[in-house]
Amino acid sequence: MSMNISCVFLTRACPRHCGYCRIRDSNLTSRELTGPEWQKAFDILKNNMKTEFNLVIGNEVLMLQDSLIDLTKYLNNTNTAYGYYTTFPEPLWSKWRDALLEAKVYNLSCGIDTLARITHQHDDITKKSQDGLRWLTWAKKNGVPDVHATITLSKINIGYVDLLVKELTNRGIWCAINPIHHNKGDEMFDFFPPKEEIKDIVFTKEDQPRLSKMSNILKTMSKCGHYLIQNPPEFFDDLRLHTIRQSWHCKYPILFTVDADGTMRTCAYRRGDRVSNYSIFDFTDLDTFEEYKKDLQADMADCSGCLWFCWWNADYHFARNTQKGIDSFVSHKVEHYKGGKKNES
Repeated sequence: MSMNISCVFLTRACPRHCGYCRIRDSNLTSRELTGPEWQKAFDILKNNMKTEFNLVIGNEVLMLQDSLIDLTKYLNNTNTAYGYYTTFPEPLWSKWRDALLEAKVYNLSCGIDTLARITHQHDDITKKSQDGLRWLTWAKKNGVPDVHATITLSKINIGYVDLLVKELTNRGIWCAINPIHHNKGDEMFDFFPPKEEIKDIVFTKEDQPRLSKMSNILKTMSKCGHYLIQNPPEFFDDLRLHTIRQSWHCKYPILFTVDADGTMRTCAYRRGDRVSNYSIFDFTDLDTFEEYKKDLQADMADCSGCLWFCWWNADYHFARNTQKGIDSFVSHKVEHYKGGKKNES
């Protein structure tokens, strides 16, 4: 069984300016696709590229406004699994939230990095986290089937990320944990800023003891089965090894990334030399799709490495059990270990 997944930038526009993301400021010379063009693109992803889950990250999906409502209805009608990543910006969220509920949006996700009572000098990180906690809780209570938070682990929250996981679990919100990333000097990643821009929150070798301690705590939480944490326990072994070096590598060309103008990317974090020569609309030709996958694997091999969870998770499940991988992305069905036995939730 295949397990192909997509990551889609509907737009580069975003009203936030979180310190660890600069995708809205990176160069994109072509125009962005229209709503009807995105519908055609999702048809190609499903029918030609055989994707079974679409991570739709915007950059801020609500910037599409009524086109997002039409797209939601379209995806629901085609029975295509998806998740929307939003930062709940006002006034867009207040304007469109009821329409999204009426359209029966399946998944809403947001970055939540801090507890509601904790603020930080990175104002957009704090504000996004507070808005996300409030509105994901609201969405859960108002019938959105799946709500999910991405936690970016950094010096901001290294001392209490376990408490944040507990808070999210108490509210019925699934979470996935990623270590903070940065460019390494070669500007390979257009999503991540240079290390100097976020030196107050990025990890260094001196943080290894704190990282190891928190990794052990999170691994235990993942393993016990009481918490809505998507990361398998093994991820936290890699966390200790790879966070500072950013040295983990994808192996399988199964996660296809589409930029806002329809061009392909190696992943959400870097464009790539080869795959950027393709458009999503090239793949009505299946031979072209097979050539693209070869170029994708070559671009992956050129990468200097990262440790972002959704790519790690795709590789992890693809190598073990693709159906469980699909379940993990679509409904957060994951394996836990309790009393020496595997349990699913």
